[in-house]
Amino acid sequence: MFKKLTALLLVVLLLLTGCGTVDIMDDTVNDLVQDYTNHTKPGTTLPAVGDMLDRILDDYVSGLKIPDRSQIQHNTVDPAKPGNTFQNVNNNCNSIDEMKQCILQALSNTEKSVTFYINPSLFSRDVLYNVVFNQLCEEYMLETMGMQKYQYSTMQADANRLAVSIEFFYFENKYSLNDVKTMKQQSLEKAKEIIRTLGLEGKSTYDQVYLVNKYLCDNCVYPKTEPYSAESHSIYGALIEKSAVCEGYARSAQLIFSLLNINSYFVVGDTPAGGHAWNLVYVDGAFYQLDITWNDAEYQPNAYFLVTDEYMSKSRTWDTTRYPASSKTPYK
Repeated sequence: MFKKLTALLLVVLLLLTGCGTVDIMDDTVNDLVQDYTNHTKPGTTLPAVGDMLDRILDDYVSGLKIPDRSQIQHNTVDPAKPGNTFQNVNNNCNSIDEMKQCILQALSNTEKSVTFYINPSLFSRDVLYNVVFNQLCEEYMLETMGMQKYQYSTMQADANRLAVSIEFFYFENKYSLNDVKTMKQQSLEKAKEIIRTLGLEGKSTYDQVYLVNKYLCDNCVYPKTEPYSAESHSIYGALIEKSAVCEGYARSAQLIFSLLNINSYFVVGDTPAGGHAWNLVYVDGAFYQLDITWNDAEYQPNAYFLVTDEYMSKSRTWDTTRYPASSKTPYK
């Protein structure tokens, strides 16, 4: 099907090159998209989940690089110790939301660390982990790019203030902070280029989602051997190096969706092969599940394109309380 559509599109493009009629070109692309989805979209011919899942799990293993809470290192600093790291604390956080914004600002600027005061009653190891990994890293794709681990220290400043210092690790410290900033900028520019090249602005939400899905399936490959590189878990891996695990696929899609103002989520969960990431997108009045990594499968392409929670639950688990429920039926 892909080869037939590609050939047809090339013929159409050659015929239309000299006419300069943009509207005709858009209509042709839209017709091809519709023709493709009439044959492959879920709801028409969903494959046998058991057979498909067995084949997919042979190719894709855990693609998440998120440490467990127990792996986060913590150090308690003695306030009387000379030369401690809390001599210059410039941020004062009066709420968890202010702490979140303080950390986000540091990550946006690709800073090595951030230090702040907060009321001890508001702070805990679990609260910090939830803010960093379950909120910031799932909401801000570009700002948190490459930050896959942190460690922190605390010091009791007085009865009402706890000093907290967080050290971030970007891409396993393989690059300088300036290099990481450059990688972020390159990734953003590539995402914008994709939007321009595919002509996504002005298209329907369905066509935008379809074309982003198709672009990543056509231009990114899942690495064949472990250990996977730190880059493969990122937008940079998927868009610049064109090699990524599920986290890179899903984060790249989420970045492009956000640039297009598409209501969507970066979703994390578990499969029999380990941690997994995908997207949840709002199309034509309802949310649908979208797993671009598993759509990029030779056995059954696009089997996880705009499907339901029920269908996804046959191959994975996730915290359903953290994300909106999908439509009860696949997109039609």
